[in-house]
Amino acid sequence: MNRKVTLVITLLLMVALANVFMVAAQTPISVSSAVTSFQVQNTDTTDGTVSVAYYFENGTEDANAAQSLALPQGGNINVYQPSVANLDDGFRGNVVLSADVSMGAIGAQLVTWDNGKQGAANYSGLNENEIGQTFYLPTLLKNFGGGVFSTEIIVQNVGATTATVTISYYNSADGSEVTAAKQTVSVAGNGSTTVKQADNTSLVDGFIGGGVVSAASGEQIAVIANSFNNEGRLTTYNGFKAGATNFFAPTMTRAFGGSLFSTSAQIMALDSGTTAVT
Repeated sequence: MNRKVTLVITLLLMVALANVFMVAAQTPISVSSAVTSFQVQNTDTTDGTVSVAYYFENGTEDANAAQSLALPQGGNINVYQPSVANLDDGFRGNVVLSADVSMGAIGAQLVTWDNGKQGAANYSGLNENEIGQTFYLPTLLKNFGGGVFSTEIIVQNVGATTATVTISYYNSADGSEVTAAKQTVSVAGNGSTTVKQADNTSLVDGFIGGGVVSAASGEQIAVIANSFNNEGRLTTYNGFKAGATNFFAPTMTRAFGGSLFSTSAQIMALDSGTTAVT
């Protein structure tokens, strides 16, 4: 049986972009370069082969860059997009992995801002059981905090026809919807799109909250979110298809180590009313 994993991050290949991040009372910054890679592991008991298909944001496949890679039992391979033959400089889109064995995959991105700062982050590829119609995003930001963080949502349409996708925003403090900020975007079949919260004029500077990304009935999507600022910070997380009553966080720190690492947690209640969390 052929297994598929989709990597939904916008893949960039050494391309200068237009301004992507504007912070209040600071100089606008832009991406100087951005590169990506993905790592695939064979979790099966036999050798296999993985096929790699690259799609532009408009859903057109870059057929010249397609790959077929040996995936040995228990082994893994790393594919660095700048090293992919025939993948155009400036490529922006997504990738779909198909294998004849079970596999796991992660995507990685490295961004260099025009001020010389760098940020790196990883995320998980989504298999056929992890794509869906609705995704929840616990943390969305617009020029938030002393670090002036903003987020962007990347949506991939895993179907062959255009998907209509709605993004709804909710305030962190009281769960109220910011109705004026609701957005509807069209995502081409096999394509992807990026929605930047800093560009949403109906979200106030300093916004922190959650979001719900929903495709029209029968359409299937995959969703991740990036959070970044102009000091080189970059984090990425996968959207959630559903909530749960218990979650486990393997690492929590407060002023840990020489670099004084600290963590935070953002919790989104999916049920109506107030939810008590311990």
